Amino acid sequence: MGNVGLHSINWSREIADLRRHCEYVRACISGRPVMNDTPSNLIDNRYFYAEDPDWVGKYACGIAREAAAKQLRRYKMDKFGDTDL
Repeated sequence: MGNVGLHSINWSREIADLRRHCEYVRACISGRPVMNDTPSNLIDNRYFYAEDPDWVGKYACGIAREAAAKQLRRYKMDKFGDTDL
C-alpha cells in the first residue's frame, strides 16, 4: 500500500514537469518570455532556449518548431492548428 502513495507522488510530479515543459516550448514557438525557473533537464536546449535579458523563448530551426507544434497539437496541449502561427 505504501507504493501506491509513492507512485501517485511521482505521477503528480511527472504531470507538473510535462506542463512546465509544454509551457516552455509554447513560449519558444510563440516568441514569448519563458519561465526562467524551468528545470534544465526538462528542455533540450539544442532546439529550444531563452535569450537574456528578457528570457524570450527561441527555437533553433523550423524543423524543431514544426515537430514540437505537431506533438502539442497531437496531445491537444496547444492551439497550433493555424499553420500561419
